[in-house]
Amino acid sequence: MPPAPYTAYKNIQRLPPAHSVIIRHDLAIHPRSYWQPQPGSLLTDPRDCITAIRETLGNVTRRMLIGDVRVAATLSGGIDSSAVAAMASQHQAGLRSFCVSHRSGNNAGEFAAARKVADHIRSDHTELQIEPVDLMRLPQVVRAFCEPVFSSVPLHAYNLAQSISQHARVALTGNGADELFGGYADHRLWLAKDRRRLQWQALEKRGLAHWIGRLPLPFVRQSYQSCCLAPEQRMSQARLHPISEFAALIYSGPMQRSLPPDIQFEIYESASRQWPAESYSSRLITQLLLQGSQYAMVQIPDITGMAHALEYRSPFLDRDMIELALRIPASLKIDDRKGDAGGKQILRQSMQGILPDSILQMNKLGFGATIPYQKWARGAAGSYMRERLDHPALHDCGLFQVDTILKMFDGFVQGQWAHFEMLFGLVALSIWLEECL
Repeated sequence: MPPAPYTAYKNIQRLPPAHSVIIRHDLAIHPRSYWQPQPGSLLTDPRDCITAIRETLGNVTRRMLIGDVRVAATLSGGIDSSAVAAMASQHQAGLRSFCVSHRSGNNAGEFAAARKVADHIRSDHTELQIEPVDLMRLPQVVRAFCEPVFSSVPLHAYNLAQSISQHARVALTGNGADELFGGYADHRLWLAKDRRRLQWQALEKRGLAHWIGRLPLPFVRQSYQSCCLAPEQRMSQARLHPISEFAALIYSGPMQRSLPPDIQFEIYESASRQWPAESYSSRLITQLLLQGSQYAMVQIPDITGMAHALEYRSPFLDRDMIELALRIPASLKIDDRKGDAGGKQILRQSMQGILPDSILQMNKLGFGATIPYQKWARGAAGSYMRERLDHPALHDCGLFQVDTILKMFDGFVQGQWAHFEMLFGLVALSIWLEECL
C-alpha cells in the first residue's frame, strides 16, 4: 500500500498522519497538521522512566476501555500486547483475549506464550489456528483493502479481526511499542551509528575528522562520508535501497522510466523533517510513525477491523505515550549485548511484577511470525501462488518482468533465499489488478 499522500488510484490522495483537511465551498482542499509531539526534557533516570511508563500506559489503557460495550484485547504473548492486556485486566474483570498463530506438532507457535500471559492475568482466552487453506481467503483481504497488500500480515490480521468481532466490537492492541521503545533491529543499528556519529563530531571539533576520513581505509572513508550526509538522507537511503534493488529486478523498462526519480526517498526524508530530532534514533521513531510503520501499525488493523465492524485501539499510539517515549534515551531502551531480546529494555523493566519473567526475557517475534507461510509456499500453497504470479493480470499490465518474478519464486520453492514477503505482495497485486480495476 503506497505511503501518504499516494494511493493506488489516480487523483486520489491519502491524508498524512496527524493531519486534518478542510474542503471549502469551491472544492479547494487544504490539509494541515493538527499535532506535533512536545516531548519536553529527557528522562535519564531509569527509575523515573519505569514509573512514567507504568502510570502513562495504565492511564491511557483505562481511558481506552471507556465505552458502551466491553473491550477485548489481542494477545500474542509478546511484551507489547501482553503489557496492554495486563493493564486492561486491572480495570476490566473477565477480559477477553485473542491470539492467532499456527500449532504444528510440538511447536505451539505464539499460542504457548499467549496462554501463559492469559493464565497470569486471568483473561478469557481464545486461540485462532491459521492453516494453509486460509491463503485462499486472500481475495477477500484484497477487496477489504481496495489496494494491493504487500505482506502476509493482513491475511492473519483479517482472520483475527473476524474472530474477535464475534465476541466484541472494540479491541486493544500493542501496536506502536516496537516503534517507540526500540523493538526492531534497525533501532540497534541506528544507536550504533549515533555513537559513531558522536565520535566523528568529536574529531571534527579537533580539526581531525577531514584528515582521518581521507585515510586509505575503505571502512573509515565510508563511515566518514556517511556521517557527512544529511541525517534524513542517510536514513532514507539505508531503509529504501533494498526495496529499490528488488524493484529494479522486477519492474519492466517502461515502469522504471515512468517513476519520478528518487520519489520514494523524498517521501521518507519529508517525514524525518516534519518532526525534527537531533539523533538518528529519534529520527527513526519519526520515520516509523509517519511513514515506515503506518501500513503495519495503523492501516492493517484499521482496515481489517472495519471489515468486520471491529474498532481497534492502541494505547502505545496515544499522544501521551508517544511524547513519553521521545523523552527516553535510546540507550535506556536498547541493550546491544542481548540481540533480539535486547530491545524495549525499559518497557520490559516497567512490566516486572506485572508479567511473568519468562515473557519479559523472550526474544522479539513479529505478529504472526510463527505462522509458516514460507513452508506452505514451498508445499501445499505453492501451486496457487505460482498461478497468481503467472496470471494474465500481471502480464497484461506491462509493469513487471513476469519471467524474472517466476524464476525468483521457482528458486525460492527449491530452497533459495528470496524476498518472500514481496513475492507474497505480488500475489496480492495480481488479485487486485484482476478484481479492482
